[in-house]
Amino acid sequence: MKNEPKNNLLKEHLSDLISKYSQSNVLEELAKAHTNRPIQMLPIDLIIDNNFVKKITLSRKKIARFVENYQRNILLEPLVVRAKGDKYEVIIGRRRLAAARLTEIKEIPVIVMNYNDEETLLILLAKARDQLGTNVLELAYIFSVLSTKHGYSHQSLADLIFRSRSQVTNILRLLKLEPEVIKALNNEQITFGHARALVPFDRDKSLEYLELIRVNNLSVRELETLIQEPMSGRKNGKNYFIIQMKNKLTIVFKTEEEAKAFKDKHLK
Repeated sequence: MKNEPKNNLLKEHLSDLISKYSQSNVLEELAKAHTNRPIQMLPIDLIIDNNFVKKITLSRKKIARFVENYQRNILLEPLVVRAKGDKYEVIIGRRRLAAARLTEIKEIPVIVMNYNDEETLLILLAKARDQLGTNVLELAYIFSVLSTKHGYSHQSLADLIFRSRSQVTNILRLLKLEPEVIKALNNEQITFGHARALVPFDRDKSLEYLELIRVNNLSVRELETLIQEPMSGRKNGKNYFIIQMKNKLTIVFKTEEEAKAFKDKHLK
């Protein structure tokens, strides 16, 4: 019973934060708050990537526009950072920072805020939620820390990103994938749909399917068909046409026509 006040305070705290950061205009409100803080110039070498999402690859394509703007001396919005030891950690503006590193710029404008870890994660989540082209792995990493370190339930996370609880659960399951599959998803060689379909499999089978996706450019629907049909075929005792791939993965089809169509598309 002694822990009740603390637990109630935690629930109250979570409720307030969820209410604030689930608002669709939260980033606009934060931007207004940032304008009241002074802008200062910091050497790029003093700014580090965000620890919570640093595993997420930023492709050259995603930062190309920022690189071009820096090279043309077009003024960009300042980064939002927080002090981290003797360095500064980027919170908002990760793409701009990556782009600046590809130019000859030595200093970059920043606004220094005093956000704690939880606030930082919620800002990152709101940014990922609203930004086009967000890698689903970014959501997974943020979800994981908010859930394990800060007590957020799957439903609370769902409320924050306007999705269902089951979607949050499916996104978190991605972190159970083999490192090679996670790397392929991070590099956008496969989609969320591909990755989700591979979650139930052990290492050998998931890597076999990953190679098949890469070599044959399989769609999510084609992958799901290859995964499901062998099981249903054995259960129903039906006849199937089989193709043995070079990587020793067996593909099973209901009809000769389906097998021929697959060969024509993928095995020329």
